Amino acid sequence: MKLRHIHAFERDFDMTVERIGKKLKITIADGQKIITNTLIKDGDKINVNL
Repeated sequence: MKLRHIHAFERDFDMTVERIGKKLKITIADGQKIITNTLIKDGDKINVNL
């Protein structure tokens, strides 16, 4: 799932969620700069500081 151009918190960023086996790979990018690239278990939560 890809969410492009999310306008929130005075920023414009993209969020990508991909399933890799039983885990989820979450990538949050601000333009070309990757803010976070995290692999989590299904149902887990992450905190992101923008």
